[in-house]
Amino acid sequence: MKLREYRKEDAAMICKWVRTEDELYRWSADRFNKFPLSEKDIEENYAPQIEGGRFFPLTAVNEEGIVVGHFIIRYPREDDDSSVRFGFVIVDPEIRGKGYGSRMLWLGIQYVKDHLDVARIDLGVFEKNEAAKRCYEAVGFREYGLRKCEMPIGTWNCIDMELNLAKNYRIVNKETYYRNGVFRHFTEDCKCSTSMTARIDVTDLVEHSRRRGTRFYINFLYVLSKVLNSRDDYKMGYLWQSEELICYDSINPIQYVFHEDTETCTPVYTRYYEDYEVFYRNAARDVENAKQTREYGLDMMNHPNWFDASYISWLSYDSLNIELPDGYLHFAPIINWGKYREENGRLMMPVSVRLNHAIADGFLVANVYRLLEKEMAAFCG
Repeated sequence: MKLREYRKEDAAMICKWVRTEDELYRWSADRFNKFPLSEKDIEENYAPQIEGGRFFPLTAVNEEGIVVGHFIIRYPREDDDSSVRFGFVIVDPEIRGKGYGSRMLWLGIQYVKDHLDVARIDLGVFEKNEAAKRCYEAVGFREYGLRKCEMPIGTWNCIDMELNLAKNYRIVNKETYYRNGVFRHFTEDCKCSTSMTARIDVTDLVEHSRRRGTRFYINFLYVLSKVLNSRDDYKMGYLWQSEELICYDSINPIQYVFHEDTETCTPVYTRYYEDYEVFYRNAARDVENAKQTREYGLDMMNHPNWFDASYISWLSYDSLNIELPDGYLHFAPIINWGKYREENGRLMMPVSVRLNHAIADGFLVANVYRLLEKEMAAFCG
């Protein structure tokens, strides 16, 4: 498959693919409001936008040159050149479900990287269009918002999704880094980690979760992710290729799904969003998707700014220690927690925090617990 610029004669094929009024609105929202769609409708919509130089319609063709898909790229705002939006995404109905949509979008993302100097791509997909949403997720788009769209045939929920292309970290000057002496010592003389296990009071969070009908596990994962994103010390990384200390813009949790029948786990990469509703929906969906697979699927190479967040559900333990090989400068936090249990009328849960000593000491490890208590109180209102 390859992409080429849209041609006028492609309109006939697109019109043929839009077979029902429902499909028209799923494809174009309220941009046309006319069914059946005609070639003239598409031309009259596209022509003035193409002339403006901020609208790029593209067509996907297979190895034989046959048109198999189409979409557009546009700058949604005249005063913003940092972001573009994908739209009018459609694939020949006869070949849907065979990977053509994902391949076309991968090529579209590469087109943006090669030709447009932007940091972000976004798009919208209607909630009822589950197949399209899965296709967008497969190439890296993640949900960041939900809104209602008033359509001529009803009110539909539209999910906004985004893909960030910009570098997601900044380089830290090791000479002026406020822990530079400690950093040098624990990366050269004494390479080690520092870890701690303590019990935290989760009574209010458990009650809040029950009252709201939400999962305690995901609520705690959200609070934990918010805590670790609240301070740069917990978002550090190390580029061994260039020996650079970096700080990520944000870090995201790797949660795990346990399969009772095989007694194995599947890692689940869930992106952190400060918006609780978005995070909760994504985390719950990611868990359900992971239940359908038995693959281990750990992919640290493509997920450098993810931290390990593992729930040990079988035991309310008293101590846990995780060590990495000597000399391995792994700076992402490793967090574990176990079953909560009642102690003196309160629900207490063991939480273990492991950080590399080069970027954290006892204060910073202990501070995670202090911040968890603070954020849980704020979360429960």
